[in-house]
Amino acid sequence: GTHTECVGHIIAGDYFVADALTKQHWIARLVTVSPAALDTGDLCITYQNLLHSLDSVTEKIEALIIRTLPNEISKCTTDYSGANPPYIEVEAMELIVKMGVQHLLVDIPSVDREQDGAKFASHKAFWADGDDQYSTKKTITELVYIDNMVKDGLYLCSIAPLRILTDASPSRILIFPLQKQ
Repeated sequence: GTHTECVGHIIAGDYFVADALTKQHWIARLVTVSPAALDTGDLCITYQNLLHSLDSVTEKIEALIIRTLPNEISKCTTDYSGANPPYIEVEAMELIVKMGVQHLLVDIPSVDREQDGAKFASHKAFWADGDDQYSTKKTITELVYIDNMVKDGLYLCSIAPLRILTDASPSRILIFPLQKQ
């Protein structure tokens, strides 16, 4: 189910994943995050636990890959429908935007809560470009699985969607370490 989305996923218009990916490789930072349990019972990637996972590193990076714990291979075959899986709070998404991230990759099914009344608050926060304008050059890739043997750090990241004109596309993600493992 790994797929890459562009802004056309949440707003009307002819916006396509292929147009949002202006090159084939990006410098990416992989971080591992333990979603926080909220009072509502939800599991959420919060501003604080994301910042903690970044070790306060907020340099400008092109891509951010978020791996959540627990990180078991069963993520690849889990049916998340009706399970209210972890998601990203808007404040954490605003931190991601502030870091200059153009391509966000996550191992969760959506950056938004499963049942959010079609608000898409975190999607909108990521693509927001001020005053009801949205960036057409950013992507979100969901359901990416990164094995535990891959260490947090910097990678060269390739996002390879199908070359079709659509707002969301199945995609293949490859990462190559940029520092000794």
